[in-house]
Amino acid sequence: MCGRSASTSSRRDLLSAFEATKAVGEELPPSYNIAPTKRVDVVLEGSPSDEPGVDPVRQVKQ
Repeated sequence: MCGRSASTSSRRDLLSAFEATKAVGEELPPSYNIAPTKRVDVVLEGSPSDEPGVDPVRQVKQ
């Protein structure tokens, strides 16, 4: 059997919990049976530029 998981947090909850600055893509409904091929929201952290001293930003994406 493959591993499955649940995703019940709203975009607003994810943005708040991870102090993300923006969300990209459409909001997905809650799911209690996420298959390996199903689209889910992820939180990404990265620097908006390669310049030193620029703080990384967090985004919620699909």
